Amino acid sequence: MINRIILIGNGFDLAHGIPTSYWDFMHNYWMKSFTDYYNLRGELYKCEEFETIKEIPKSYFKDHKEFIAYLTTYTDSHKKLNNFFFKLSKHLLKWDWVDVETAYYNELLFCKPPIRTRQQDIVKLNKDFEKVKDLLEKYLTKVVDETIINRQIITAVKSIIREDLFLNDLSENGLSQITDEIYGRIKPFIGPEPDKNIDPYYLTKFEKEILKDHINFEFDKKYLFKYLRNKSITNDIYMPINFLTFNYTNIEDNYLDEENDDSVIHIHGQLNSENNPIIFGYGDELDDSYKEIEKLNNNHFLDNVKSINYANTNNYKRLLELVNSGLFQVYVLGHSCGNSDRTLLNTIFEHDNCVSIKPFFYQETEVKDDYLKIYKNISRNFNDKAKLRDRVVNKQLCRPMISLDIQKAVKEKK
Repeated sequence: MINRIILIGNGFDLAHGIPTSYWDFMHNYWMKSFTDYYNLRGELYKCEEFETIKEIPKSYFKDHKEFIAYLTTYTDSHKKLNNFFFKLSKHLLKWDWVDVETAYYNELLFCKPPIRTRQQDIVKLNKDFEKVKDLLEKYLTKVVDETIINRQIITAVKSIIREDLFLNDLSENGLSQITDEIYGRIKPFIGPEPDKNIDPYYLTKFEKEILKDHINFEFDKKYLFKYLRNKSITNDIYMPINFLTFNYTNIEDNYLDEENDDSVIHIHGQLNSENNPIIFGYGDELDDSYKEIEKLNNNHFLDNVKSINYANTNNYKRLLELVNSGLFQVYVLGHSCGNSDRTLLNTIFEHDNCVSIKPFFYQETEVKDDYLKIYKNISRNFNDKAKLRDRVVNKQLCRPMISLDIQKAVKEKK
C-alpha cells in the first residue's frame, strides 16, 4: 500500500552514542596530535597536516585547544601542509563547531575567477579535502568499532521504525489516494445487501474492521475520507521499510528484518568499501553559485559534487526505482535536511509519490527541541511551498527520536 523510507543522518549515529560529528572528529585529531607532539623524542614533529619544531615546553599549553590556537596563529616554528584543515581548525577554535562540507564549498567559491585564477589553487584545495576525507574515514572506523550501543536506544528507535501507519500523518492528496484504494476494494461489501458473488478473503484486516464498524450502513467515499483521517493501520498490511542512510556506518543493521524484505541504500557510500566508496563533498545544485561553477568548464570544480559521484554506483538508480514504485512516507531520523544534500532531498520531498515527511526531533530539555530547525531546513528543499505545508507532519503529531527519560537512563548507566 505504501513504502516507508527511513531517512538517516549523522544525528542517528549520535543518538546511538557514537561520536561521529565533525566536532568529535576534529577534537579527537587535535587531542591525539597534542599527545604525540609531546611524546616525540626527536626535534621535528611531522604529519600530513603540518610539521613543527618541538621547542615549546608542555607546560606552555593547558590543553589541545591552546595547542591549536598556537599553530593557527604563529607560523615561525611550523609549516602548514594542509591549509584547508587549518582553516577548519581555526573555525572550530573560534565557534566550537564546524561543517566540513559547507566549509569546502565556501573555499571552492573563493577559487573561482575573478577572485582567483590559478589552476593550482583548486587542485591544492581538492588535495587537502581528500586528506581530510581519509582522516575522517579512519576516525569513524575506529569509533564505530569501539562503541557498544545501549539496548534501550535500539528499543526506542525500533518502536519508531516499526510503528503503525497513522493516516493523519499523510498529506491531503495522500489520504485521498489511500481512500480511493480502500473504497475500491470494500465497495462491493458496503450496505445492507453486499455482493455475495465476491469473496472478501482478499481484504486486509483493517478493511474488514471498517466494514465491521459499518454493518448495514451505506456510505460514500467522502464519508470514508473523514473516517480514515484519525485511524492507524497496523502492520497487517505489507509495508516495506527502506533505509536511506546518508551515513558511512552500518548502524541501521540493528533494525533490519529479513522476513519483512527491508532494504538499505547507502547513498553516500560505506566505510572501507571498494564497491561503495564514501562520497564526501557538496550537493546543492539549486544554489545560484553552482550554476556559475558549471559554466567555468573546469572539471576540478566538480570533483566533489555529490550528484556527479552518484554515478559511480547504482545507489541513486535504486533510490529512483523506490520512489517511482508507489506512494511513500519519509521518516527523518537524525538528518538535519540542510543544504549540503539539497539536490537529493528535493528529488524525494517534491516527488509526486511522497505523501508524508515526519521529523523525529532531538529533545534537549523539557522546553527546548530542534523540530522547527529541521522544518526550516526541510523548507529550503521545496520549491512548491504548498506541498511543504501539506506534507510535513506538524509538531503535535511528532515526537523525539529519543525521549528525555531514556537519555537520562542511558547517561546514568555510563
